[in-house]
Amino acid sequence: MTGMVALSLVEKGWSGARRLSIELSGTGIAVRHLVKGRIAPEVLSAITPYPKISIRGIPVRWYRIATWWTLCCWQFRPSLQAVIVDNARTTDWVTKTFPRLTDKLLQVKEAAA
Repeated sequence: MTGMVALSLVEKGWSGARRLSIELSGTGIAVRHLVKGRIAPEVLSAITPYPKISIRGIPVRWYRIATWWTLCCWQFRPSLQAVIVDNARTTDWVTKTFPRLTDKLLQVKEAAA
């Protein structure tokens, strides 16, 4: 992927991150999702038709290391437009570990069931 990019760190919910990634892809921003754990087939089938959206399931035990490495690699790139998170714990972790990304954080909220 080239051009503007948003990284999505999805741990607890999917619908909010999916909705935002579809909106961002419509504006020309590519979205790379790092999902904690195995990805359900219905999630893959719902997101794969969008060409500017990629999704990777990361095993739970490696998730924090994979997200740390990804953010290390992307934090200085001007093409990084946003870091999408889905919970306060991840927001706090990104803020403390990567302070230069604080202004790029977007926290999505899941709809109440």
